[in-house]
Amino acid sequence: MRGARTETLVRWLRDGRVDHERAQLLIDRPIRYWIQRLTVGWVPPKWHRFFADWPWAWSKIREKVDFTRNFLRRPEFREQFLLDEVRSGRREGMLSEAETRRIESQIKDPFIQKYLKCLAVHLCTVPVTQVVMVLAGAAVTFYCLSVRGLSWPESLGLGTAAAAAIQLLPISPGSIARGVFVLYLMIRERDIKNYYIAAPVSFLHVVGYLAFPLQMVTQNPALARFLAGRWTKNTVHIVPVFGESGALLEHGVFDLFFNLPLSLSRAVRERPWAWAVGSFSTVLMVAATLFAIILRLKGSG
Repeated sequence: MRGARTETLVRWLRDGRVDHERAQLLIDRPIRYWIQRLTVGWVPPKWHRFFADWPWAWSKIREKVDFTRNFLRRPEFREQFLLDEVRSGRREGMLSEAETRRIESQIKDPFIQKYLKCLAVHLCTVPVTQVVMVLAGAAVTFYCLSVRGLSWPESLGLGTAAAAAIQLLPISPGSIARGVFVLYLMIRERDIKNYYIAAPVSFLHVVGYLAFPLQMVTQNPALARFLAGRWTKNTVHIVPVFGESGALLEHGVFDLFFNLPLSLSRAVRERPWAWAVGSFSTVLMVAATLFAIILRLKGSG
């Protein structure tokens, strides 16, 4: 049993569920080990460590809060963050040397500064959905227990279902907060041109974080492509595919947000007339198909 416990703790250590000191501690604490194994041993590694290692969890919360506060209040901190991201993208091959120099020279551009400020506010809305989800789940559980008189497992199941429904909605409380903020900016600045893409996208759950990177396409296509591609690549990296962390899915998303736009842009520049004729033909074919379906439905009715 000690050997099996040691083997499991080695896997936990490699996965980041525990650090070296806690792994050695749990070897000699079988009861604490089995409590973690049965309660949080099946959740993702970071969640496991967050719930089981409170000092580590508190340090991570402080890091997130300090980062968000500095990002919101200090312009030089926001600029350095963007420069670090761009240079990291250059090392990974997502930006060329010329694109990197151009972005670094435009870091003081008013539009980029506005983008960074809006991104800071978007970061503040990150926990909104999670907080509402937990409160709604707790409220449903309490209501089922105290008012409807259901058992504890039934009430907990309904509360969990309510929380999961909020998390899976295409428009979440956090995305509503982001969307309202963008609409407020449009009204206050009387400016539609610089927000017409970000405004509708901000209201979408998860995808709404791409609102301002997509809006930046009109001003700085290279930076917009890089930010959108990097965000999506890092997001899908947590999804296990064939035993790997991201792997083929990450490669596919990288192709979709990086290689495909470059290929299309190059093809349009080299053969604009061919792409114009092809796009027009595709629109006509789709319109004709929809028209035929409508006529068929009317005829059958």
